[in-house]
Amino acid sequence: GGWLVGGRLVGGGSSVGGGLVGETLSAVCAVVRVPLPPQECPRDTLVKWQQAIYTEGVINGALLALHTVAEAARNSAADLHVGRPSPPHVPIDLLSRLVLLSSNFLNQFMELGGLAILRRSQALSPESPVKVIVNALLLVCQAARASEAFYVSIHRENLYVVLWRLLCHVDGSVRAKACNLIGNLCRHSAFFYKCLVTPLSELPPSEDEPQASPTPPLHTTVTLLARLVECCGDGDETTRKFACFAVGNAAFHGPLLYPHLKGSIPHLVHALRDGDEKCRANAAGALGNLVRNSSELCEDLNAAHVARHLLAVAASGTAAAAAPSSRRDPHADHGAAALHQHQQQAEGRQTPSSRRDPHADHGAAALALAPATGGGAANNNNGNELVGPRRIALFSLGTLAVYAKCRGALERLDGPSLEQGLAAIERDTRSRAAPDKQVLEHLVRIRKKLTQPGAP
Repeated sequence: GGWLVGGRLVGGGSSVGGGLVGETLSAVCAVVRVPLPPQECPRDTLVKWQQAIYTEGVINGALLALHTVAEAARNSAADLHVGRPSPPHVPIDLLSRLVLLSSNFLNQFMELGGLAILRRSQALSPESPVKVIVNALLLVCQAARASEAFYVSIHRENLYVVLWRLLCHVDGSVRAKACNLIGNLCRHSAFFYKCLVTPLSELPPSEDEPQASPTPPLHTTVTLLARLVECCGDGDETTRKFACFAVGNAAFHGPLLYPHLKGSIPHLVHALRDGDEKCRANAAGALGNLVRNSSELCEDLNAAHVARHLLAVAASGTAAAAAPSSRRDPHADHGAAALHQHQQQAEGRQTPSSRRDPHADHGAAALALAPATGGGAANNNNGNELVGPRRIALFSLGTLAVYAKCRGALERLDGPSLEQGLAAIERDTRSRAAPDKQVLEHLVRIRKKLTQPGAP
């Protein structure tokens, strides 16, 4: 037995027999997870089960299983001069389900050094099974998403090189979850912005991480952000969706990354025509965020005819696109939707827009908001409504209208002109049984901005 403190085993004795102990603990984890979502279980039973899991230290037991197996595998590999076996999936799967159920479980996981154990157990290694990697990434994602207070702990694990490798993984679900993680690392603040554009050769590799394939060409200036931008044009639909989400958040908190995000513009414009409405929404939000903090990229956006493409997205919005979707993605973090300030205030957080350029109206943010409440590992949604591409495209058009450099492009629109397009959208919206008030508000905002002096 033993107890984990900061990711280290205390009072556990030797790792001799760790294989048997690890197998036993893994079997216990399998039993514990049986009633958990997505399985159906009476609510009262589930509540009592969660309380027992919390008070009896099951998080510690699951981490202990990972730790014990990892140490036994390390010793066996060293003795036999063979590669290390894959980390056990069951404890990682249990942990991912628990942290999604309650922030209390997430706090336990972080306090016990769960990130360090994931790293040392090779759960994030590209060589591990896909289901292990995805659940391990989900755990890190949930920590990043839940609170900026966890950013320092994540940074301390030096996952940057391994994250680059996961962005290059052959499996699309791994690439998608890696993009989602970067989006959540940029969710609360610009804490990780500098690391995203620091060459990997200048970042410390993850401790105990073996050299894996592919290996980044460290003699060049390869960065995480450059790879993320490439993922916006990925052949996998879900990867594109979360790459656009991550780029939107990488542009949200300030203009520091704007020069490095210039290359994302063609990918984002192409994503506006994506078959997935969430991808279109994320791309529209990201394009708006590229002028959220300064006019630096206005000319590049004009050259790509972004205003025309955003108007086309807004004009083609259907009832289904403008309304919240009832279809949830099990990997989804729909934070790139432009959510209003009152939603942020309901979470008890200061809105970033209150610290921005007084010329700009930053009432919407490409930012995920919900804490770890409810849902299981197979249904990881944040409880927020999905804001459709029409709303977000209109909001981004309003942000373009703030700047004098973009006014010309807006005024030169023809077939239809900007006002013709806005009028058609307004007629369509008002003709519905339940007109979308946010769409109407965004139309008013665009017209109002156009009557005001343009910001430089």
